[in-house]
Amino acid sequence: MKFKLNCLVFLAISLFTLISCDFGDQDFDDEYETISMITSVAFKDDLKVFSRKAGTTSSGADTTIIDTTYIAAEDCKFTIDQKNKHIYTSDSLPFGTDVSNVTITIGYKGYNLTKVLKEDGDNVTDTTWSNVDPIDLRKPVKFKVYAQVINVYDIYTVEARVHQVDPMKMGWTKISDSFSGGEADGEQRSILFNGKIYTFAYTGGTPAIFSTDVNDGNSWRKDIPSFPESMNINSVCTYGRQIYMASTNGNVYTSDDGLNWSKKENLSGNILTFVGKMQYKSNERLIALSSAGEGREIKVSDDGQTWQASASVSEYFPEDCFSGFEKRSLTNSSINNYYVMGRERSDYALSDTASFAWFTLDGLEWAEMRANYTLVLPKMTKPTYMFYGDETLAFGYGPKTAFESFYYSEDLGLVWREKTGDPALPEEFAGRNEYSSLVDDDDNVWIIWSASEKNSDEVWRGKINKAYFSE
Repeated sequence: MKFKLNCLVFLAISLFTLISCDFGDQDFDDEYETISMITSVAFKDDLKVFSRKAGTTSSGADTTIIDTTYIAAEDCKFTIDQKNKHIYTSDSLPFGTDVSNVTITIGYKGYNLTKVLKEDGDNVTDTTWSNVDPIDLRKPVKFKVYAQVINVYDIYTVEARVHQVDPMKMGWTKISDSFSGGEADGEQRSILFNGKIYTFAYTGGTPAIFSTDVNDGNSWRKDIPSFPESMNINSVCTYGRQIYMASTNGNVYTSDDGLNWSKKENLSGNILTFVGKMQYKSNERLIALSSAGEGREIKVSDDGQTWQASASVSEYFPEDCFSGFEKRSLTNSSINNYYVMGRERSDYALSDTASFAWFTLDGLEWAEMRANYTLVLPKMTKPTYMFYGDETLAFGYGPKTAFESFYYSEDLGLVWREKTGDPALPEEFAGRNEYSSLVDDDDNVWIIWSASEKNSDEVWRGKINKAYFSE
């Protein structure tokens, strides 16, 4: 009797265990069979990016060509928002990326994956789809994931986000109709200093300073500075925390506000103008052009107090109105070069039809960027020369050009071509002359005009679209 009772107990426990295990597996299977989820999306092939650029025909004429580059498929990641069933490229693809005929691979958990053709409430029309089928992602595409269980599914939206704004286009805005009330009618030079734009301009032959906050540009203040002697406003530059300017007598003056000026005795004597400043080793180096007997020389200072070195300079080196930029050397990325252009001497010009850039490794020794090419920068009286939007650009006025377009160089200023595409200058600029320009810390290009018989002393500000992408 005792033996039979033990057997019954054993059988009951075994049966309970089997039933429990069976229900556990059933719960798991039910859960698995109701899963309908996209787990990964990726481009299979590299993506084409089309862009316009200036070029030349076989006969040498300027033209616009379509340039094709590629983005590696592995660099174009997708983000999956499981909550909202939304899948999109993690970073917007560059302007001009072709997503009209691409192939993607989709990983999923479920029974089947289809492409949605039409969705009308609960009525969904779909079709079979595989990872080799090309799709057009210029508009979002929907995919339907079926679970193992009948009538259980989820619909995901896949979107390729592409920048719709051409990064090379430049938007221009007229900030002021008349910054000086028509008084600034001659040469001028502008600098950025302590969050303000200072424009040194001649008003009827008398120098004045007009200033505005860099975030404004519409409201300007006029001041008459206390210059101790006749000053060369085309020499003005910033160095350290001060404004530097040379007098017409060869002396150097500095100011903290543009209004009150103090003479720098140790720097004064024979200084013609300031060329600019550059980073040299661990110092910021101030560069000046001075007279030396019947010739000229370059002087440099690493502290703004005394000249540390000097060297003779070519008679063809520009005389004033310098503009330029610092850039890593094309041949040695560990070296910083400084590139400038300026107004040429009337008696010493390298060409009657072209303007040339100059460069230096240390601020002392300079060489002109001249090659045996017909693709040169047209002669400009006071060219603006800058590295902007990942391009070397120049503009200005001269005998055969006056702000009709930008000119660009792919080698920092050796060979030049006219810009037939973007960025472009406004049509309102064509034919003008006296002006000054600068680029502020937010990549805005400012152009400040002097008043003339045909045009007012307007202020314009432009910014290339690609500068917004990095903000």
